[in-house]
Amino acid sequence: MSPASMQTTMFYHGASQPGFTVWRDDRGRSDEADMLFLSRSPNVARRYGEVFRLELQVDTLPVITLDDWFNGDCPGTSFIIRGDGGYDFPVDTLVLREDPRTTFVPVVDVESLDDGLAITHDPVSPDDRQFQAYLTEHYGGDFQQFSADVARL
Repeated sequence: MSPASMQTTMFYHGASQPGFTVWRDDRGRSDEADMLFLSRSPNVARRYGEVFRLELQVDTLPVITLDDWFNGDCPGTSFIIRGDGGYDFPVDTLVLREDPRTTFVPVVDVESLDDGLAITHDPVSPDDRQFQAYLTEHYGGDFQQFSADVARL
């Protein structure tokens, strides 16, 4: 096998479950019933909890679009959702459906990996990173509706 085919890619998981350290068949998929989400962005992972990195060979995994994802047209195995540069999926997302058989490594100094993308799950101000992308994706660009929702918080 050529060295190029053995390349790995770094992904990051924001662990919303306390005590997450490894894949577990009974609850290792902390996001959906049968899926664990990892982002190419450490900042996106920070939105969800403690950050772990995982280096994995993914060149043979199926790749789907966001339209495929939202329509439920997903492979039954692990796959990648192609990022669209928006707020929720700015970069590619790895969706694991089986044990990756490799180690999830805690990221101790996640601030040093800052890639410029938003860190917060939902921005609260136009000064927040990627605010315009969030406003467009979640409010169709309607700042008044966004402001009304924030005022209700």
